[in-house]
Amino acid sequence: TRYRIDLDESQRFYRNRGFVYWYSMDYLMYDGPAMPKPNLPPGVEIRPYADEHYEGFFRVMAETFIPQRRFYDFRPHDIREFRTAEDDREKVLTNKDNMFVLLEDGKLRGVLELDDNFIDSVGVDQAAKGRGYGKALMQYAVNVLRARGHQIVETSVVLGNIPAWRLYNTLGFRRVQVDEWACMWV
Repeated sequence: TRYRIDLDESQRFYRNRGFVYWYSMDYLMYDGPAMPKPNLPPGVEIRPYADEHYEGFFRVMAETFIPQRRFYDFRPHDIREFRTAEDDREKVLTNKDNMFVLLEDGKLRGVLELDDNFIDSVGVDQAAKGRGYGKALMQYAVNVLRARGHQIVETSVVLGNIPAWRLYNTLGFRRVQVDEWACMWV
């Protein structure tokens, strides 16, 4: 079950019924001006997703989140296990206007997925961490959403993902809600 912990006594209600803490999620909001255009080095670009990026997109997305998914036991740990049907590529293409890739000399190094005014996922290849690509993808995402007419941009971060939380905070996002997830083991 999911409940807000910044509003009421929901936490106590569920604890008294045998639910145990699983994880917490901060929901963040940005309502500032457009971000500066990402300052990318030569040979690095952010562009819209295309079918040719399918395998790389899900490799980076999976590898980015496997440690976190294992730690919290989000199943499956590797999101590539969701991609099993023959028509998965076509389903992905229906959302391609909300997906972007960061390429470094033609090699896929970062991924971004949007959902309405929400920055759903940002992932950077392990080999490219520390180069500012996460920041560039976030700046790009905010600017895309602003260009689409959204005055408020939202995202979320799992408690404990300190690098992401610091990045979002540095960019001007602020916490607006905290949810806790609890479960009952049967």
